[in-house]
Amino acid sequence: MSTEIELKLQLSPKAARKLADHPLLADIASQKQHLLNTYFDTPSLELHARRVAVRFRKKGWQWLCTVKSAEPASGGLAMRSEWEAPATPGIFDFSHVDAEDFREFLVKRSTKFEAIFTTDFHRQLWHVPFGESLIELAIDRGHIESCGRRSTICEIELELLSGRVDDIFGLTRQLQENIDLFPALPARPNVATPCSSTNPYARSRASPYPSVTSRPRSKPSAALRSAAWNTSSAMKRAC
Repeated sequence: MSTEIELKLQLSPKAARKLADHPLLADIASQKQHLLNTYFDTPSLELHARRVAVRFRKKGWQWLCTVKSAEPASGGLAMRSEWEAPATPGIFDFSHVDAEDFREFLVKRSTKFEAIFTTDFHRQLWHVPFGESLIELAIDRGHIESCGRRSTICEIELELLSGRVDDIFGLTRQLQENIDLFPALPARPNVATPCSSTNPYARSRASPYPSVTSRPRSKPSAALRSAAWNTSSAMKRAC
């Protein structure tokens, strides 16, 4: 098991192009990836209720099965337990999940799993030294599809590879000096839901993923400060 700490932020396509040319990234080689993902849940959304995500990801020629269990997010920042292993699409093998009770929870429900939504996006990423930390900065551009509906993904992720959580916010503040960044709405696994007309989420949702055009007018400084405080508190509880 690993612990993933990351901040998701939304931006416009124009801002994404501008960010790729930011001076902070000028001397750092980037990597490019094409990622295809399918997320699964039970018809009654039992994983969603427990803030759990199960997905198959195609990364290059490799397929991976990923399981994530998240602390409540704030201001786009989340701390998750993560298990990931090579896999065969459609075969739910959770032997890599080393938490026995949690693994049993997944195995018991796996016969009911159905595809909830898919994402297809191109990622450009950099490993950025900042402060006392190494942070992976990724720009994701593509789409999410559910129930025959499609919406755009245009966001960045800043993942703490090593160091201090505060450095994620320090890097974000520098990027915000000339690029508009906004807190992302809840993580993708908590947004799209099954298409059944009996599902209240499906009836109330206009689209499976919020468009960047619906972003708030204000800068996310207050939300980011709140996220930093909540994440620090969550880390203390985990210790």
